Order: sequence, then C-alpha cells, then structure tokens
Amino acid sequence: MAKQYLATGITFGILLLLHTFLRTGWGDDRAFAGGEISLWDFLRVRYQTWTSRVLIEAGAKLLASTSDMVWKVLDSLVLSLLVWIVADLFGMECNGTKIRSQIFFLCLLGCLPVLTLNDAGWIATTLNYLWPLTFGLVAMRPLKHWIRGERCPAWEYPVCPVCAVFAANAEQGAALLLGVYLLFGGYLIWRKKRFPAFYFILLFVIAASVLFILTAPGNALRFTVEVNQWFPGYDDLGLPKKLLMGFLDSANYYVSAGGSERTNYLFALLMGILLAGIWRRRGEAEFSGMAVTAFIPLAFYWGIGQFANAKIAGDGFPRGGHILGLFGRNRCLPTGAGTFEYLGWISYPWGMVLLQAGVYLGLFLCVGLTIGFLHGRSFETLLQSVILGSGLFTRVMMGLSPTIYASGERTSLYCSVAILIVCLRNLEIYWKEWDGCGKPGQKSGKIVLGIYIATLICVSVWGSKLELQRQGMLSTYHSSSGMQCD
Repeated sequence: MAKQYLATGITFGILLLLHTFLRTGWGDDRAFAGGEISLWDFLRVRYQTWTSRVLIEAGAKLLASTSDMVWKVLDSLVLSLLVWIVADLFGMECNGTKIRSQIFFLCLLGCLPVLTLNDAGWIATTLNYLWPLTFGLVAMRPLKHWIRGERCPAWEYPVCPVCAVFAANAEQGAALLLGVYLLFGGYLIWRKKRFPAFYFILLFVIAASVLFILTAPGNALRFTVEVNQWFPGYDDLGLPKKLLMGFLDSANYYVSAGGSERTNYLFALLMGILLAGIWRRRGEAEFSGMAVTAFIPLAFYWGIGQFANAKIAGDGFPRGGHILGLFGRNRCLPTGAGTFEYLGWISYPWGMVLLQAGVYLGLFLCVGLTIGFLHGRSFETLLQSVILGSGLFTRVMMGLSPTIYASGERTSLYCSVAILIVCLRNLEIYWKEWDGCGKPGQKSGKIVLGIYIATLICVSVWGSKLELQRQGMLSTYHSSSGMQCD
C-alpha cells in the first residue's frame, strides 16, 4: 500500500510540473472569470437561459476567478485520480500492486490529443469533460466489487453518490453512467444475482440527474440558439441522419486521424497493440486470417488517415483523390440532407456517404473480431467490447447536438480514454504473457512493441507542444470571445 501511495504521489508531481507550463485565462475561462454578478445569480441565469451544468459551471466560475495555480493543483489531482482509478478498475496486479498499470496508463495518456483538454480554455474544458469522466469512473467502482462478490468499502457509500452527481451533471457523463448501470442491472438479472440496495441508490441519483438535464429550461433555449448560430438546417435532419452524422464524424476522427491537421494516433496505438498480440499466435493454423483482420484497420489508418490526408493537403492526387478524400476527410452528410455549405466542405452524394459508413463499420468489425480472436469467448472479450462500445456511444451521441462540429475535439475525451483503457488491458496481458514465455525471440517482440508505442507517444507529445505554441497556450496570450463550451 505504501508503494501505491508513493506511485500516486510521483504521478501527481509529474503532472503538476507539466501544468506549470500552461497558460490559463483565454477562451471560455475569460468569460467565466468576468463580471461582478454573484455566483448564485450567475447560476440561476445560466440554468434559465443556457445550461443544466450548474455544478460544473459553479466550479468553473470559482476556479477561473481565482489564482490559476489553484486549478493547476486541483487538475493535477484529478488527473492523478484518473490514473489511479483506471489502474484500479481495469489494471492487473503485479507483485500485489497495480503500480505497473499506473505507469503504463500515465505513459499512454501522452497519446491523448491535447485539444481534448483545452479546446474551450483549460479550466472550462477540464471542468466540463475531464473531471466528470474521472468522477464517473469513481462512481463505477462499486460495480467491480459486486462482480467479484465483494462488499463495498465504507468510504464508497458517501463518496460514490457525490461523484455520480457531479459526473452526471454533464450530458455525456449522465448517458454513460445510466447506460453502464442499466447494463449491469441486466447482467445481474442474467446471472440471477441479488441487487444490492446501494445499486438502486446510485441508479436513482443518476436517473434523477438525467431528468434534471431533460427538464432544464436553459438547455431548450440553448438548443434553439445554437441551431441558428452553428448549424442552420439541423432541424431538418431526422434521428437516423443525426446518428449517422455522429458516427461519420466520430469514425473519421479515429480511423482517419481526423484529417491531416490533427495528430490523433489513438487508433494506431490500439491496432498496433492488438496486432502484436495476434503476432504471438503466428504458429497457429488460423494465424493468417487473424493477422489480416488485425492488419486491415492499421493499414487503413496509416495509408488513408496519414499518408493520403497529407498528400491531399499538399499537391493532391492526379487520380482518385476524390475517393481518398471521402474516406480520409469527409465528416458530414450530403448537402441535400442539411445545410453543410457554411462549413466549406466537399459534399458527397448519398451513395458514397453510405459506402464510407460501411467501410468504417467494417473497420470497427475488424477491431471487434481481433479482440475476439485474442481472448475467445470470455469475460475479457465482453469487457473490452463494452468499454469500446460505450466510449463510441458517447461520441456518436454528439450527432444529437447542433454543435457537433463547433464543439471541436473536446467531446471525444470519453471515447479516447475508453480506447486507452482497452490499450492498457491488452498491453498488460501481452506483457505478462511475454514475461512468462521462455521461447526464443519473444523478447524481440516485446522490444519492437515498446519502440512502436514510445514512438507514437513522442510524436503525439511533440505535436501537442507545437499545437499549444501555435495557439499561444504555452508562451503567448491567446484570446477568444464568447462562451462556447458544449
């Protein structure tokens, strides 16, 4: 236990050091800090006219109005908590601790695109996305004990409901928690297990938070304003088209690296780790089929997401550039399905857009099959599928918002962390298998995978640094007007 505390303390120190280089006071942070209105009046007006996130916005206003060092310390603590809770829920014990899980996940966080944490300002973005996600994972901790047939520690009874309330104050957090708890309820029914009383308390808290979101008058008013401001024609789209739009935008962000202007290596990280696991089984009869299934998504990412996107952004292709642009850059529906002209994007016909969606679905199917090949019909396969599916759901649901494009990358944080969790699970499984394998040549596979992961992390961190410098978030002042956090 002392080693666990020491590891968490070192994590906090590293994160706090990194936070000292960040500049706050721009974007929505400036708007939260401004004005002489009292906190109560501010929240009352926001609830009536803009949002149901009263707890989150109270924290954002208080932190934006004080020294930025307060936020830097608290955000470092929250990130340390995220590293700990992910290791606690999804990591594997090594020598009686989960220190290795914490180290691995802290390193993997280096692949997280930096704009998911500062798109609308450091304080506003982390309070609206990172903090609810972290506290939402803490609110899920009782599920681990119930699956194992354990009793919850005493501290979880007061802490988890509070974490659930804060996490469910954000729409994505509320949807995720409600879905996970309802899914777990179905699991208990399937296994014919008794429902703990604490389960109903947490489910009630989450459901009440969802009801609070749905009935808040400010959310309805904001929706109307944002349709006119960000997405004219959004009301003309039906539910299937909105979900398809959310799926296209989400899939493009990951499997095609979000276009040449983004440095999103998460899908490459995931598929590289999965392919390494498949490679260990190269002596089996089914190896060829498994290897092709795992290789196709990775080849698509590097071929279309990186090379083709970079080529299109440069001198382009003499032939076939329109098709490559469909799979590498298109994020919207045909023009006839809504008003996308204001975005200045190329409009593809319905046939091509449906083809794009089918290819993306095929790639995700390859990911699922690869996980199934690796872990068979097991709880591990189910767990990883649920994690990835839940993460993708939180991003696809952005199709139900007219700010799907205006919100930027911050809405992808839940899905990105889900991918990192699955990366962590598989990385630890493979590391453990390699450690216990005495076959010649296995050490080389471990080294190659380590180099691949380290390279992606270094390139991602370097890209994040350049992005921060370009936007003046490290060394120069960056200004933005209007509150845009969605």
